[in-house]
Amino acid sequence: MSTKNILILGDLPLDINDIKGGVESVIRNLIDGFDGMPDIQLYIMTYSRDINESKILKYSANIELIYVPYRVNIDIIDYFINTGYLKQVVAKKQIDIIHVQGATPHLLRLLRQKRDNIIVTQHGIMLHEYQHVKGMARKLKFLFKIFIENCYFPLFRHVIFISNYNQKLYKGDPSTQITLCNPVNEIFFSDNEFVCSQSIMYVGAINVRKNLMGILEALQVLKSRELYFNLNVVGGFQDAKYKSIVMTYIEENELTDQVTFHGWLKQNAIHKLYKKSSYLILNSYQETLPVSISEAMSMGKIVLASDVGAISEMFEPNESGFLISDSDSIVKTLMRLHNDLQLQQKISRNAIKVAEDYYHPLKVANLTGLYYNQVINYKGS
Repeated sequence: MSTKNILILGDLPLDINDIKGGVESVIRNLIDGFDGMPDIQLYIMTYSRDINESKILKYSANIELIYVPYRVNIDIIDYFINTGYLKQVVAKKQIDIIHVQGATPHLLRLLRQKRDNIIVTQHGIMLHEYQHVKGMARKLKFLFKIFIENCYFPLFRHVIFISNYNQKLYKGDPSTQITLCNPVNEIFFSDNEFVCSQSIMYVGAINVRKNLMGILEALQVLKSRELYFNLNVVGGFQDAKYKSIVMTYIEENELTDQVTFHGWLKQNAIHKLYKKSSYLILNSYQETLPVSISEAMSMGKIVLASDVGAISEMFEPNESGFLISDSDSIVKTLMRLHNDLQLQQKISRNAIKVAEDYYHPLKVANLTGLYYNQVINYKGS
């Protein structure tokens, strides 16, 4: 069995358990999936503003983490000029496949690379996120991201789609393609027994697009009906104005005792909170394929999530999760579940089964490895 040298290019923090985004989570979980795999030598390369010189960390016998500093503070300039270290690694390590996580402007670092051995996994859909972006500077950055996504990304020949939703919106005609779900950290497949509690989880950035306010409005209505749910909010505010709106609403509606803000937490701390909870609610206006949902399902939690993006592909509505449309539907669903313990148990069991079939890191890594073989054989044909 010949060893394949794989370079994954994407975002990963120096502390790989200090995850704050979906792409970071995917790369972190693929590391666990590929760890010890005999035919894969894996290199993860991240461009980071947190370091002044390159770092190489040995994660395991077959995995190295490579961190490269930015050379200049202006992103678009760095994309074009900061490519030397990448070229050295590709040549020195005899890389067979470059796997880029995210159809972002980082793709510009590959302008001078042949595209026949490059795979791109698209995550967020920039065009759909744009309508929820605030501020002129951020809007201009997003317009540039949309240009890359729509005009440059389709030039790449090999694509991993994370959902049918992504695939339908893709404007290119790839030579090879596959649809693979994002993997979940293996820790979430432990301690996943059914828990009957009045505790709800929210995990993710806190902004207008994620619509935490809709959940708070539902809690207020439930409280007026003498049903009291506790909400654990994991994540950080991205907008001071929205934070003020949220905190004022909590205070004015006397929800302070029911809502706890934890900030960003490491995976083991999130796992600990999930152990005491029964629900995850994600009431977003726009999403692609949230890792928070697959994490919750892996632990047997009952997911209530908006019918946006690819969320309806993640579970069977009313069988392994629930689709919601607004705060009123959150209220109705929670009241239905509160009065039906048997339904809670069924949804929990079904959620775990779906997660084991589609989101386990070993399964996703194995399928990804098979696709690497397909691309290598296609390149050599």
